[in-house]
Amino acid sequence: MPHYHILLWIENAPVVGIDCPEEVCSFIQDRITCHIPDSNTSPDLNFLVTKYQMH
Repeated sequence: MPHYHILLWIENAPVVGIDCPEEVCSFIQDRITCHIPDSNTSPDLNFLVTKYQMH
């Protein structure tokens, strides 16, 4: 399963440990996605993602 290590500051975001876990998860899932760009519609971006961002 893909995973990322990032630190973001987002205004008005729910806070881990203060807001309910479901609200935090919903906020993240609504805003952050992970997918490999289509090689037919975005060949350059597909190349960059598969070459440099996969491990």
